[in-house]
Amino acid sequence: MSKQGVPEGFMKEFLKSGGKAPEGSAPSAKGAPGAMSTPYAKRGIEIRDEYHEQLRRLAYWERKKMRDLIDEALKQYLDAAGPTEPIPDS
Repeated sequence: MSKQGVPEGFMKEFLKSGGKAPEGSAPSAKGAPGAMSTPYAKRGIEIRDEYHEQLRRLAYWERKKMRDLIDEALKQYLDAAGPTEPIPDS
């Protein structure tokens, strides 16, 4: 075992396998319990830097995740906006 906790020969095996981790070295996301039951979907969005910084600070002090703060804010906004019509097919 190296100083950084990486098993000897790991990098050589990793590179030989074409960048795939050796079997059993780490749990896969697909096999993680509850991985498919989350109500969240990963989406890349752009937000202003100052909003990101404020969210990051607020999440720290409230001991919440940024996604939970965004989820709460969007829920309040969408509840106030009321029902929406579906987008028509093109």
